[in-house]
Amino acid sequence: MADGNPVLAALELKALGASHVWSFRVSGIVLTAALLAGGTNPIHKLMDAFRKLMDASSAKASSKLSHQVHKDDTE
Repeated sequence: MADGNPVLAALELKALGASHVWSFRVSGIVLTAALLAGGTNPIHKLMDAFRKLMDASSAKASSKLSHQVHKDDTE
């Protein structure tokens, strides 16, 4: 696992077989072409979905953290 390190991520990608790397690159090209061909609306929808996912994830983590802090205060 690269753990956010771009160098390790590149090495892990390099360790994959040639067919995996090719399919990864082709899927990236196809996704980019589809987004560009669809104009700005699909891009905005995709970014909005990503933002909502991040907001929900942040709220969930914040909720767990606040519950843990309150739990520690009562003990």
